[in-house]
Amino acid sequence: MTDIKKIEENIDLLIKGWREKVEYYKPVDYGDQGIIKEKRVKHVRRPGLIEQLAQYAKHADTGAEPKSERGVPGKQKSRPPANMAGFHLLDEITVEANTLIDRVVREAGRSADIGTLPLRDTLATLPYQCRQIIDSHPPLVDDIAHAVHTWVDRAQRVLGLKTSEAMFADTVCDCGGALAVGRDVMRTDVRCAGSPSAPSCGKRYGPADWLRLAQGV
Repeated sequence: MTDIKKIEENIDLLIKGWREKVEYYKPVDYGDQGIIKEKRVKHVRRPGLIEQLAQYAKHADTGAEPKSERGVPGKQKSRPPANMAGFHLLDEITVEANTLIDRVVREAGRSADIGTLPLRDTLATLPYQCRQIIDSHPPLVDDIAHAVHTWVDRAQRVLGLKTSEAMFADTVCDCGGALAVGRDVMRTDVRCAGSPSAPSCGKRYGPADWLRLAQGV
């Protein structure tokens, strides 16, 4: 039988977020010994994957590409496929979640009112609906569990969260938040990780911005 608790955990990742341990290195001056980079650990609160996708879609633009792409005045700017992925995935999850809710209404006879909810509320109601129909419609609950799992997996891949990250010690985002980068730095954008008092603004920095970040300008 489908583990509804797992469905609930995945829904929490999508709409509530999670606490994450982040490792980073901070240079410490030891006088005669010189400057040594010490490993530090801190815990940060990550917003839900849906919110991160929304911020990603809002802030992503050709800033992740070399500046030469913007060199022609008046030329129409286009977003590269990597940046559009966040926008498309959020749209896909919305459509798929609404389709599942339609099935719950039609096949399980649940109230049609749940089909009028915004995305976050639609997702939030799925664990409850599954508990109500698991005995009468187990295949439908299995489909919901599979869909929720794939949403989490796809969102984590688009947002670059499938690999562990390191935090920048002395450089921050334009909004003042911390900056994080995947271990595979050659294939991962530097992203805003937010701060203890504010969530990530969603901004990402591509290779063309790395020198500016390193120089703190």
